[in-house]
Amino acid sequence: MSQTFTPGTSQQRIHWEGTERIYTINFPSRSSLPLPLVIALHGTGGSGLTALGQGRWIEKSNLAGFVVAGLNGTLRNPEAPPHPFRNPRVWNNGEWDGVENNPIARVDDVGLIRAIIKGLVDAGLVAADQVYITGFSNGAGMAFRAGVELSAWVRAIAPVANGLLIEPDHLANPVSALMIWGKADPINPYQGGVVRRYGHYLRRPAAEASWRRWGELLHCSPGERLVYDRPPVVAKSLEFGQAKSLLYAIDGMGHCWPGGQGFMPERIVGPAYSALDATDLIWRFFRGEVPGPGG
Repeated sequence: MSQTFTPGTSQQRIHWEGTERIYTINFPSRSSLPLPLVIALHGTGGSGLTALGQGRWIEKSNLAGFVVAGLNGTLRNPEAPPHPFRNPRVWNNGEWDGVENNPIARVDDVGLIRAIIKGLVDAGLVAADQVYITGFSNGAGMAFRAGVELSAWVRAIAPVANGLLIEPDHLANPVSALMIWGKADPINPYQGGVVRRYGHYLRRPAAEASWRRWGELLHCSPGERLVYDRPPVVAKSLEFGQAKSLLYAIDGMGHCWPGGQGFMPERIVGPAYSALDATDLIWRFFRGEVPGPGG
């Protein structure tokens, strides 16, 4: 990968594990290098472009002055055209571990993310201590996995609408996390349970189980702190020094990016929620705040 600074949005390619992987990157025009980096990971069937569009990340990148990159996952069948249902792009976020003959479980997406970060840092475009990852649904599980396995590179993560799908025993370095999850999510239920994916039954953790487990990995006190309580949004935090595990739970919201663009009908994903701008909330969290919606 050879990346140079060109203000605006461009599509980039990187050869990884014998295949060409694609990502979309935006550089703001009015900032001094090196810049913070936000990596956005799409949900099942999406793309780097849909991840950026869902959260309106390009607009936020230009306004706040950071680099944002939307990465493409791997097609379940690389020989067939992409399709959001029949042949979706997905991430190896850990959910397929142990599922026999699933090619996604062999894809090194962690290594891909590391290679992209390292290339941007080595080129002097991105500040090594200001790298952040967010993701939605399948991409949220990947954000968790990257937070564990790339803790030397990643400062904080923000998974939306999915939990921790691997079973880490420690974090090499503290990585703060902000989770956002709708309590009426029909795709990845807030209370956890068994979901059906492409003919397989997979167990999903409850939102609060993932939140508390991340707090344990950060060695946080088990005593939670209420940081926002204005229904339908309630947020609470587990803390250890500057390290935090936060959970923003939204009563009545489905499988959605709050305040963002939706790509699926409500009959499938449940109700949207627009009174919270998740992208703004996440960016302020990455910059060290523990904000409430709009404040």
